[in-house]
Amino acid sequence: MSGYRCRGLLGSLLLSSLVFSASTLFGIGLGIDGDGIRFADGTFQTTAAFPPLPANMTWVVPAGSSYEYDDYYISPVDAMNHLSDWCTLGGTIVPVRARCTLMIAPGTYDLEGDQQIIMHEKVDIVGMGIGSTIIRGFVKGSTWDGTSAVFRGAADAALRNLSIANFVFLANASGDHSSVIYNDEAGFRVNNVSISINGNDRIYGVINNNVDAIYTNLDIKAANIWIPSKPSALCFGFWARGAGNIEINRAQVVAEGCSDSTAIQDNGANLRLVNTNASATCPNGPCGAYAVWNVSGVLTILNSKLEGVSRSITIGSDSDRIINTHFNGPVFDAFPGTQCRGTYGNSLGDVPC
Repeated sequence: MSGYRCRGLLGSLLLSSLVFSASTLFGIGLGIDGDGIRFADGTFQTTAAFPPLPANMTWVVPAGSSYEYDDYYISPVDAMNHLSDWCTLGGTIVPVRARCTLMIAPGTYDLEGDQQIIMHEKVDIVGMGIGSTIIRGFVKGSTWDGTSAVFRGAADAALRNLSIANFVFLANASGDHSSVIYNDEAGFRVNNVSISINGNDRIYGVINNNVDAIYTNLDIKAANIWIPSKPSALCFGFWARGAGNIEINRAQVVAEGCSDSTAIQDNGANLRLVNTNASATCPNGPCGAYAVWNVSGVLTILNSKLEGVSRSITIGSDSDRIINTHFNGPVFDAFPGTQCRGTYGNSLGDVPC
């Protein structure tokens, strides 16, 4: 068992909360004081005691917090590196890892050096909410692949309810690539996650490479923090690369301040945007700012807002379909077969495409 595991009051606090609610509802006379829970029959249980978690689950809790250390982890990297300690194998003919869940308590977790969190098949990572569970990394590399990401996705795994940042602006050199999430495994899901990255060269919020995936309730920001814009800098909020069916639903995606600032770019995927606001701006001076750019894929856009100083959208296929969507910025459409219905500008007048 890893020495990094620790036992915390978190489970007991959850238990205490449940007991308090039950006593209030049913009037059975339970009491809670600073030391524990006093039951109606006079027995007492300290808050340091709590029922064990179900199988295939564990907690990560902040180092130096009020939790007692002996059962839980203080680093999400360490928890994933010691997966076999808490996530068992299942199956009688072919060993198949059971679905497991790593829960991350409220707090800020700074990864050491260039550490990455490598997800595993059927292992979900779940925080306690955006702005509550915060993971901060410092990862960059010479290519845009998974070696330069804070998180690497996995097949049939989910990432939920947390904030992630990549602080590469501290030493982002020319030619560096950096991202927050990189995924090339089918069935990966991201829900209710805030993603931010700041730098001055080639930065990406999310890269989804050549696989099917679903992204829901996202807040993504990729920004160049230097003034003025670096001539070679690229800021992509979401980059859909290669084949794959990708859906982004209920998202806010922002790219700003790079010479090429693109909120969402599609290079080959069947990309579906629903209830998505994509924005690209130039706060530091002149730049290319594009809300959505379809290079070689197929787009379906529903009930969204696209705002780009240079272009709100670049349509890249006569199979693109755009419905009930607000354009704030020029529309580039070289494909007369594109079907647009209910597309409009700031004055609510029709914008054909």
